[in-house]
Amino acid sequence: LARNELLEISFSATMAVDFNIHYHLDNQVRFPVNLKQQRDYADSYVAPATRTYCLMWTNRNHQPLQLRYQYEVRR
Repeated sequence: LARNELLEISFSATMAVDFNIHYHLDNQVRFPVNLKQQRDYADSYVAPATRTYCLMWTNRNHQPLQLRYQYEVRR
């Protein structure tokens, strides 16, 4: 994302998942969004600086699940 770009993200899962938006800086991982055990989510994030941001879901249920997600970047 470039500085001040808006990321709109939503997802739904059949079971709760952990979700985060993170980036790597100076050998550290920073988490501007870090959610635990969410089945549904819809929000937006404005990038404070230009960098590579990662979207990550973690299934801690040890069972298969379905995940549907959608995102859009707006300038």
